[in-house]
Amino acid sequence: MKADKVTFSTTGEGDVAVRKGMLELHKPGQVTLKAQFEGAEGQIDLNIQANTESKVVQAIRPVSVVTGLNQEPSLPATVTVEYDKRFPRFTR
Repeated sequence: MKADKVTFSTTGEGDVAVRKGMLELHKPGQVTLKAQFEGAEGQIDLNIQANTESKVVQAIRPVSVVTGLNQEPSLPATVTVEYDKRFPRFTR
């Protein structure tokens, strides 16, 4: 079964995403993850807890902003932060 052919949806106060077959946990709380594939469907209830592990920011990846003369730049809503532990993540 190819993960890109599965349709995912969520409900609840938590926030999760499925990208390239991997589950990304974004916000603590109760969440129901539903999956559909070729007429079959299933769901799982998750309780996402806040990550309390301490970590140190190592770097903020550069962003590129282009604007015209005398125009206010439009800054990105998120940047990617690299920590001393785990994978880089997007931060608002």
